[in-house]
Amino acid sequence: MSLPESAPSADAAPSFASLARGVSTLSIAEAIRIGVSAVLAIYLARLLGSAAFGMWTFALAVAGYPLALVDAGLTWIGTRDVAAHPSQARPLARRIVALRLALAVAGVLGVVAGAFTLTGPGPGRLVVLLAGSSVLTLALTIDWVFYGLERRSIVAGANVLRVAVFATLAFAIVRRAEQVWAVPLVQAAGEAAAAVVLWIAFTRVVPARASAPDGATAGTAGIGISDLIRQSAPLTLGQFMRALSLWSAVTILGLRTTSHEVGLFGAAQRLVLLAGGFTTLYFYGYVPLASRAARSGPGVMADLVRRSVRFTALATLPFAIVMTIFAEAIVRIVFGPEYAGAAPVLQILVWTIPLSVLGGHFRHTLIALKEMREDLAAVAAGAVTTVVLNLVLTAQFGLAGGAVAMVAGEAVLTTFAIAVVARRVDFR
Repeated sequence: MSLPESAPSADAAPSFASLARGVSTLSIAEAIRIGVSAVLAIYLARLLGSAAFGMWTFALAVAGYPLALVDAGLTWIGTRDVAAHPSQARPLARRIVALRLALAVAGVLGVVAGAFTLTGPGPGRLVVLLAGSSVLTLALTIDWVFYGLERRSIVAGANVLRVAVFATLAFAIVRRAEQVWAVPLVQAAGEAAAAVVLWIAFTRVVPARASAPDGATAGTAGIGISDLIRQSAPLTLGQFMRALSLWSAVTILGLRTTSHEVGLFGAAQRLVLLAGGFTTLYFYGYVPLASRAARSGPGVMADLVRRSVRFTALATLPFAIVMTIFAEAIVRIVFGPEYAGAAPVLQILVWTIPLSVLGGHFRHTLIALKEMREDLAAVAAGAVTTVVLNLVLTAQFGLAGGAVAMVAGEAVLTTFAIAVVARRVDFR
């Protein structure tokens, strides 16, 4: 594996240009990943049919809550601290992976409990049970180390491998709707393959012994598990709140409606999530820059946020407009006539993308400023709005009600985060 990049200095000045260049180097790999994911989603949706596709979507929702807890905010804590102190990547990895594995055990037990309380006997329950395997693969994934080191091409390769293994096994094994149970297993296999590649790269990139720590680095080296738990606790709850925002509509619809309707909602949501893959990648690159900008003063932070918001708006707003106008044609072409009912959902859900990208700048600014409790408050406000509106609107408006609830929750989160950051950073 070629590793041409060099780890950044902890004191290097943040540069929006470097963020744009770093993300652009991943664009080809990310396009491949999203392209393969899109083809796979289309294949599975058409092959399985809306009812079986709905079973898989519901399983993703049930597993999504413990997955958020396993992530536990430690991804962002690790990315932030590795970016600030690259020489301490190895001890940080040991502690964070140990915590994630402990949480994974509890998460798997949670999936098992959900399978037996939320589903009846049959294929739906089996799919939920097997979806819990992704909880363990997430715990062992260390992509956050390489984002902190700004060696993003390593993560790009692992991401492509993950979806390539998933797609290859799915095309080879899943041939009819009755085999929906195999989908979460082959998904976990792809995730495991990516985790192995990342660990191999870790042994080659990160030195076995850290250099002698200076004063600042010594403080990082002394961060123990209890400190990591304390620092990540607000983000842990925040991640769970984000899972509520993402999956509460699917969960409530799954309990109130049929697998067919969940499949329609899941098809529209899948298109939005695939498009959102680029935004996730972007913010992994944004966090290290924001971390260093926070140490350079509010003026540098304000400039980074302003320029980044303008840059991303040029992509997200036109995308949302086009998807809204052509939603019906897109759904019919992509998924087929059986999924025509997903078009109104897509027209609404697509607006979560520009909202989440705008809000993401201010959320990650709060994380860089180590204001995790303020971030938690913003996320909680959005999650509560989403869940309450889901309970009210899905009963009256069905799938469209769930989509409106998700957009409204994202708008509340974004407004809250902007208001909090504006009190700390002068954007004039």
